[in-house]
Amino acid sequence: MIELLPGKDGLEIALPEGKMVLKRDLGYSPVELTVVAVSACATYVLESILDKQHVTYEILKTTMTYERNEEKRANPIKSIDITFEIRADESAHAKIQKATRLIAGNCPVIQTLDEEVEVIEEIVFVD
Repeated sequence: MIELLPGKDGLEIALPEGKMVLKRDLGYSPVELTVVAVSACATYVLESILDKQHVTYEILKTTMTYERNEEKRANPIKSIDITFEIRADESAHAKIQKATRLIAGNCPVIQTLDEEVEVIEEIVFVD
């Protein structure tokens, strides 16, 4: 069970190590948490796919940006761009690129989003 409690600085998620504030400028907004959840899930799925394919790799970092749809009421998320920085032998690059096409179909968080939300995965290979 996850608890969401009112706090002096905004809504808070109670964690064993403390609390996480859900308020822009003091912590993460709910929209930002959604983007992070999508990106974390995509990272876990990519790792799982590559592990099953016995690809040797190291994900160094996952970064994300997002755009909101200013034309719709409530300005929902329009798109999420996820960039994976990966270290891998050049011989594995094509296989890793191909694996990104399997992320959306295997990520329950992406599956939960409105179909209009575009999720774009990009790989940057690092030496």
